[in-house]
Amino acid sequence: MAQELGFHDLLARLVDLGRLHGLVTRIMPAVDQIHTIDAVLAGFITGGVAVPEGEAASAEHRADLLGRTVAAAVEPSAPVDEETVRTAAGEVVDLLTAARRALISGTS
Repeated sequence: MAQELGFHDLLARLVDLGRLHGLVTRIMPAVDQIHTIDAVLAGFITGGVAVPEGEAASAEHRADLLGRTVAAAVEPSAPVDEETVRTAAGEVVDLLTAARRALISGTS
């Protein structure tokens, strides 16, 4: 289903955008970063098999863990200036808006 929705292409474009603006490190190839993010997302979505019943973390805590895990895997160690982040954020919004439109219209 993720392939039908164009998730790989969207994730690849987001990683490329992050690398372009210095928000995603370049210590490994982009294809490896895409695979890492995909594997982490899949694990967080389907995970919990080893967690005893009644001990599952809240959705908010799991989201925080997911964010920190992806950040540790792909964020650069040096902080990025606010203007760069704002510029990249605008481009991310544009990219996600276009993806949403394509999903709604059934085009890619």
